[in-house]
Amino acid sequence: MVSLSAFLGTGAYAANEADCSDASAVAQVVSTCYTGVNDAIDAVGDGGTVTLLKDITETPTIDGKNMTLDLGGKTLTVGTWGVDIYDSTLTIQNGNVVRGSGNGALYINRGTTPSTVTLANGANIDGNGKTGIFLEDGVLNIQEGSTIKGLDAVNLSPVSSNANHSTVNMNGGTIEVTNAGINVNGTITDGPTINVSGGTISSAGSETVGLYLGGDNTTTISGGTITGTGAGVEIRAGDLTITGGNLTSTSTASEASSTPNGNGSTTTGAAVAIAQHTTKQPINVTISGGTFTGPAAFYESNPQSNDATAIGQVNASITGGTFNGKVSAVDLTDYMTGGSITVAPLAEEIDDGYDAFKKADGTYVVLPVPTTGTYNKTLEYGDSYTMEGLAPGFEEFYEENTTDTNVAYVVLPVITGVDLGDSTTTMTLHGVKSDYVNTYNISVVEIPAEETTTVVATQEGSADAPNTGVATSSDSSVKSNNALMAAMAAGVTTMAGAFVVLKKRTRK
Repeated sequence: MVSLSAFLGTGAYAANEADCSDASAVAQVVSTCYTGVNDAIDAVGDGGTVTLLKDITETPTIDGKNMTLDLGGKTLTVGTWGVDIYDSTLTIQNGNVVRGSGNGALYINRGTTPSTVTLANGANIDGNGKTGIFLEDGVLNIQEGSTIKGLDAVNLSPVSSNANHSTVNMNGGTIEVTNAGINVNGTITDGPTINVSGGTISSAGSETVGLYLGGDNTTTISGGTITGTGAGVEIRAGDLTITGGNLTSTSTASEASSTPNGNGSTTTGAAVAIAQHTTKQPINVTISGGTFTGPAAFYESNPQSNDATAIGQVNASITGGTFNGKVSAVDLTDYMTGGSITVAPLAEEIDDGYDAFKKADGTYVVLPVPTTGTYNKTLEYGDSYTMEGLAPGFEEFYEENTTDTNVAYVVLPVITGVDLGDSTTTMTLHGVKSDYVNTYNISVVEIPAEETTTVVATQEGSADAPNTGVATSSDSSVKSNNALMAAMAAGVTTMAGAFVVLKKRTRK
């Protein structure tokens, strides 16, 4: 049976699937075929889908639409500014949008209301040597299975009064560029929101960045992988919060450095770089998690030689994360209260009351300095006592690092297995400071009740001659030489624990 077709207007005709294979058909909406992509977009209803039928060169405009552009595994090559999008909710999937002779592949314009564009599974946006997506005003969702390529993947520029209120949500997908994955123009003073929770951003050009946050912005990184040959992320203005993810600089430089630049990135060799712009806007960086790798895992500098008032607006706080490389800053001090580091930070990087303690594996962990002094604890029958004087997080460190020989301050004992029989006693333990590394092992052995309770104390590598002694609890020499027991009442039957006195460091 021969199908019926009726000409419906410019670029469209009703047809069944066989008709849509006609050479003149380039797009389809339900059972209607179109000879132009713009014709199909004009005709699609609310929530409808335009499906590309063949590779074609055309520059569509999507204005005031709620629709899906299904590229059908084909390639749409665009000119001028690319696919122009205004006041629309658009999903792009299953195929390629490639820049032809213009400036980019997609242009999300500033319309009456912000557009929302979602790159779904199989969407490949290729800037073909220039920008993939210009985001002027709207929300861009980058999802798993989508790809953006170009000089910059996403470029955010000011549109009015140096503002750009767009949002980028990267939940998955891949960005592959030769300059910046997401590029926030440095002149923006009222900026966009960027959320990276998954996916991969890779910048493979010469001294380039995964994220370039030049102007005001609010960026949160909670996952994903971000890599640049110069820096993983460089922030020059705005607020950056990192709670997770993997950030890397693949630079082969021996250490991080920065070069003045009023129109682009400045830093080489840092996973996270802070370098205040010539605009002298405030910067706030908070890191509580994530993995950072490079010659410098974290680096702050002042390449523009901004004055003290401007640099006084730059703030950073590191409370956690894994730093595979140096952590350093030219202007900031006392900003680190947590994190694991492969290279010991300078004392001025660490906040007062904290220090970098070397772990058994040779890395360092920043923890609160354990309080020294005298600790009193009343022990009753059945008690199991963990030293109260240890700062938060120190118990785990202590358990893993009791043989450490190059860390700081005093680790007071973690004591378990106390059995006092039916008696009650008060035990006083004194913290010890020393410029030597001392390892103490203390045990109280059970002896017949009619004899005196015995303390066995072994001290190795102390400032004094090595001392191994056995004495009663009232023997002052044991207490004096080892500085560990101040008093122990009769009736204690068993106790086991370990004491480690660690090398003292001096802050600059």
